Amino acid sequence: MDTEYQFFPKKELKEGRKLMVFSIMEGANEKYFEGNFYTDDLKVLNKMKNQWKLNKRSDIMPCGYTHKLVFADEYRTLNEIEINLECEYASGWIYFPKEYLLKYESKFKKLSSEE
Repeated sequence: MDTEYQFFPKKELKEGRKLMVFSIMEGANEKYFEGNFYTDDLKVLNKMKNQWKLNKRSDIMPCGYTHKLVFADEYRTLNEIEINLECEYASGWIYFPKEYLLKYESKFKKLSSEE
């Protein structure tokens, strides 16, 4: 891959409400994260932003997408990407290690149907 894919904005996340929603895609049979989750913890989001280096192509054969990651502020969606945690890739054949999310599993909150 020639360039690094930026899921998060380049600058540090500080003011205003930021939110990452992690949702299971319809029909997906997934052993990680059953259901829909979110985090709005800026400390966690900044740690993810600094850790996530999405600059390698995945060598895996297609096995579908199981989850969608959406990054938003209080007004709009800023970015979204589909991923498969078991096969460790994201849309665009980007290598996406499952540890990028599993490391923060305890920091996500279950998204209720009212939200």
